[in-house]
Amino acid sequence: VLDRVKLVHDSHDRMGHYLSLLGPSRISASLFNLGYLPGSDKSVVTRPETTIGALDAASKWLMPNGLISVVAYTGHDGGREEAEAVRDWTAGLPADEFSVMRPQGGFSGNRTPELTIIRRLNFPRTSCA
Repeated sequence: VLDRVKLVHDSHDRMGHYLSLLGPSRISASLFNLGYLPGSDKSVVTRPETTIGALDAASKWLMPNGLISVVAYTGHDGGREEAEAVRDWTAGLPADEFSVMRPQGGFSGNRTPELTIIRRLNFPRTSCA
């Protein structure tokens, strides 16, 4: 799939920069796995302000019927706040351009990861260029 996939090893807060390098192309999917990398330094975590910036960039370049998935892990310091920031961000998406789903079930407890799936319905009214 490497002819259709671009892998970048960088912080998600630089996502807009890399997407702008694609020119007029659009993305069909963007996956966010928030928190920290298991088995790594647990002090290095995603943060609400950088995550929301990356979600802004992904939504701007997402093609119709494209998907953004976000898994927010709430069991670490700052995880609950980041999950709340994602919920607040999705609440502000235009209903005529995006559909948001939060599947529930299967897990219980206050450390449960939260899954959010965002689907673009239509192109935005303004250009992303």
